[in-house]
Amino acid sequence: MNCLYTILLNDNYISQIDENAFRGIEAHITGLYLQTNSFHYLPENTGVFIVFLYHVFTHFFMIPLLILAQIPNAICVLSALYKLDLHGNYFFNESKSDVFEPCNPILGTPGVRIINYSDNRVDYFPNIFTMFPRVLTLSMYNNSMRFMDEDMFEENVYVESLHLHTNQFRRIPNGLNIFKKLIILLRQRHLIENVDDNDLIGLRSLTIINLAHNPIQFITNKAFQSNIHLTTVDLSHTFLTSIPAAVTMLPALQT
Repeated sequence: MNCLYTILLNDNYISQIDENAFRGIEAHITGLYLQTNSFHYLPENTGVFIVFLYHVFTHFFMIPLLILAQIPNAICVLSALYKLDLHGNYFFNESKSDVFEPCNPILGTPGVRIINYSDNRVDYFPNIFTMFPRVLTLSMYNNSMRFMDEDMFEENVYVESLHLHTNQFRRIPNGLNIFKKLIILLRQRHLIENVDDNDLIGLRSLTIINLAHNPIQFITNKAFQSNIHLTTVDLSHTFLTSIPAAVTMLPALQT
């Protein structure tokens, strides 16, 4: 099948993929889609399967709706991996340890720049950086996140865009201040009631923040004291009754 470029195995009961299943066509397969609830973990031949995917994809690896409880360490061999889609894995919240274990060697997969970790129903912000240390865009929307253990994280100078909308945080977690190069922060549709002085103090590169659809009642005067590069602040659909003074002090504000 020398003209075959895309394989769709959606909505089946496949629970094993033989190591020789795609031999001979791996050089030109650009798309492989697995959407199944038959995998609770990757097949027994995980290592071979992951190595196979490494040869199939030079830039893109996608596992939509693959039901996993933990990310297999075998994924660490994908040195060319650029984008990882891990949405819709409802078993993540049942894992007894962090979903992302450190890669061995510690180098991890530095080529990964985009991660989609949405629709997983997790209630904690996972430390993905032990496995993917240089992510630029991180989508973690539509989960049930309420907690972020800042002691788990080290300073990060890579993440530029963080999509956290539609979660259940009641305040802006201090742990977000590890993202020293963050430019875009989308946190609409949470349960946030206040924005305090030090909530965003470490985000000095921030240019866009969206806090819409939160029950925000109060924003302190110094809430954006370190965010002088903000050009867009979305405070629509909140419980505010006046324009916060913190907004009027932003020298670069456009919207």
